[in-house]
Amino acid sequence: MKYQVRTGDAWDNLTGAAKESIDQILSSIARTVSSGQGVHWDGIIAYADAAKGLDAPVKPPATGELERNIRTLVRELPRNGDER
Repeated sequence: MKYQVRTGDAWDNLTGAAKESIDQILSSIARTVSSGQGVHWDGIIAYADAAKGLDAPVKPPATGELERNIRTLVRELPRNGDER
């Protein structure tokens, strides 16, 4: 199941937290199936709740924009003796 999920078209668009939640849900399902007990359902619900309120991942800025942002941040850093 984990292989199928990780090779899906949308996997790379998920946040790290959403990926981790899915991974833990699949592990809990595997434990439930192998043990024959439904003791892992609360964990599955908790992982799903943790992931559903997450925002969509933020796309990184274009390379030129990233360089401008870094240069701006560097200019704002205090220099030796500068009390900003």
